[in-house]
Amino acid sequence: MHAYPPLGVEVRTPRLVLAGATDERLARLLPVVRAGVVGPEPLPFDDPMSLYADSPEREWRWLRGIWAGRAQVDPDRWRLYFVVLVDDEPVGMQDLVGTDFSRFGSVTTFSWLAPGARGNGIGSEMRGAILHLAFDGFGAREATSEAFVDNHASNRVSERLGYEPNGSDWATRRGDAAMLRRWRLTRERWAESRRADIGLAGVEECRPVLGLCPGPGCSPAAPRRIGCGHDEQAAATHRRHCRGSDRPCPAGGRGRCHRGVRSLGHHG
Repeated sequence: MHAYPPLGVEVRTPRLVLAGATDERLARLLPVVRAGVVGPEPLPFDDPMSLYADSPEREWRWLRGIWAGRAQVDPDRWRLYFVVLVDDEPVGMQDLVGTDFSRFGSVTTFSWLAPGARGNGIGSEMRGAILHLAFDGFGAREATSEAFVDNHASNRVSERLGYEPNGSDWATRRGDAAMLRRWRLTRERWAESRRADIGLAGVEECRPVLGLCPGPGCSPAAPRRIGCGHDEQAAATHRRHCRGSDRPCPAGGRGRCHRGVRSLGHHG
């Protein structure tokens, strides 16, 4: 168990492990970053992106970005960083991002793989693993992803895992405008092909850091959060007792209840 719970989370599949991005694991991954992650065009990342920089600025910016992201975790905005291990060798990173997750239950993902690890299904496997954490571990309602239209590998992964098209957007990559394809995967759609061979560790310890109910053993009086077995129970209590009321919500909601307030509750 890690002293800081987000770094103690692990997701295991038959092919790989997503392990919390501790400094020791980042140091092991650093030679991959130093060797270069970005290959020939088309470029995969939108701006700003440390992996576009030249070495050694690339490594410095990459580390600083992760350190800053790890330090800014609260219920309104969090990002979990994982090192991808294949046969215990670090080959890339997979991130999970929640914005206003306790209200909306929506996550987005970001990932990259070392050039030598591409083309053999690892990208799909690591995305599938992080989705399992999001939906099964944290109770997400939806996951979104986006990729440039010419990033065929990423778009194929989204399609293969059941995402549905969700419009388009624009972003820049190294200063040039390019179109993004957006994707959305609902919890119901994910559940249709939910895998039984993915294991989670350290999730219950991590949930309170993200402002979530600790899990199956939590008290029904705890503040209501996405991803808790008490969500539906809390919603029912809210409907019975709080319609048009300004008294404290017995379902554990923040503040006082009143009509129209949502009692329960966003990039690959």
